[in-house]
Amino acid sequence: MNKMTTDEIISRLNLVPLVNEGGLVAQTYLSEETYENRRCGSAIYYFLTKDSFSHLHKLSADEIWHYYYGDAVEILQIDDKTGQHKISKLGINLLDGETPQVLIRKNTWQGARIKNGGAFGYTLMGTTMSPSYMEKDFILGEQNEMLKRFPNISEEIKKFTGEKIYK
Repeated sequence: MNKMTTDEIISRLNLVPLVNEGGLVAQTYLSEETYENRRCGSAIYYFLTKDSFSHLHKLSADEIWHYYYGDAVEILQIDDKTGQHKISKLGINLLDGETPQVLIRKNTWQGARIKNGGAFGYTLMGTTMSPSYMEKDFILGEQNEMLKRFPNISEEIKKFTGEKIYK
């Protein structure tokens, strides 16, 4: 497989800026079936470059991240109630602790960025949610508030907050 350029991936997948979070996105699935006030499931492509990142946020439903192509990704997760945190590695190098899927439980703060030292300078991923993503349930983690709430991980929080970058 030939290495694709950032612009080729963006064009072929019709990726657009994910305004509240950073990175680029394209919705690929939204279930027709509904339960109460929302669809039963949804899926997206999500694309980051070495300069962009997924800004800390939380959602009201479980989300599974899937690795597709490019560099490995670090995903910071912070338990909203206890402040416990971990960094998961999304990728395919199982011997280095990476996994091709990472589960984020609902109401967990999450943010993602490409691991340093990658050969591509970008990553193509996807996420699926059940029930589906709803914009009104997206809560952005503002840097100052996150630093006050979780001062013990201030360096990590600074890596996953700040100016939103799309490409």
